[in-house]
Amino acid sequence: MVNKFLQAKHWQMFFLTFGIPIILQFIIMGSVISGILNGTETDMELMFNYIRFYPLVMAVFMGFFFGWFWSIGTGLDKLIPEHLKLNLARFKIFLVIPLVYILCLFVFMSTMISSM
Repeated sequence: MVNKFLQAKHWQMFFLTFGIPIILQFIIMGSVISGILNGTETDMELMFNYIRFYPLVMAVFMGFFFGWFWSIGTGLDKLIPEHLKLNLARFKIFLVIPLVYILCLFVFMSTMISSM
């Protein structure tokens, strides 16, 4: 997977990190707007039904984004000169800390949404 990220073209990385989440946002907001215009549900009911998909969109974005960072750090470490070597263990730890933080945020958001 590391090589896939490192060999990807710039437009492929843009599509993975920004294109897919934007398309998902368009689909979700289009469904919300069409439901409001059809009058099948009230505004707040519809918003709360679709708000549970936002953590999914955020997870897709963060998965590709942090996957790219991981690939850059671990894959290109072999190519830099010896005197400039990256402390790979520290890099991995500092990359996992935001992932754990975001995972806790997802759990908190899902419990708050489900309690509403």
